Amino acid sequence: MLIKIGNMLFSLLLIPHILVYMLKRNRLRAEVCRWGEVLRLSGYDGHDVALFHRLVRDLPEFRTLFYHRLNERYFLLRWIARGMPTCFLYGTDRNVLGQGLVIHHGHSTRLGARGVGENLQIWHNVTVGKKMSGGRLPLIGNNVLIYTGAVVLGDITIGDNAVIGACSVVTKDVPPGCVVAGNPARIIRRNGQPCNEAL
Repeated sequence: MLIKIGNMLFSLLLIPHILVYMLKRNRLRAEVCRWGEVLRLSGYDGHDVALFHRLVRDLPEFRTLFYHRLNERYFLLRWIARGMPTCFLYGTDRNVLGQGLVIHHGHSTRLGARGVGENLQIWHNVTVGKKMSGGRLPLIGNNVLIYTGAVVLGDITIGDNAVIGACSVVTKDVPPGCVVAGNPARIIRRNGQPCNEAL
């Protein structure tokens, strides 16, 4: 009973989030729908406001992305409901962060890139960033999957439709349509066909 009351009160506190979403709906709707699709949240067809409410209520990693998209002007929203404190979207300008980014779990995740394409999915314990202080950030293409514990570092390009396997260490360019895995990462599938090639 107390949990139910607490959830209802928290939902009421999120009314400012819903109002801001309504104001920015044209820009954010596609991303909200993408999260619903990827997470297989059913029953929200055509009801993106209700879906947004569920995402912002239940997923602190979604809130982290939402706040990043909004900019710092909406600091009061962060005060009402914090994002995930161990999920960092640093060095990635919101203007070069493609739509459709989905963060699964988000614990201990750092995303720093000079450009991110559409529909990136990343899991927890992922690090994307510089290889060394003062170095350049990676460039990530469209429809890329980066699985748990992967590390992607340096002035490299991850091609469209690439998959980075769990716990891989990637410090060289990944061609489009390839699956890479290992430390150091190797190409284990190219365009759907098994292989074993160095990057």
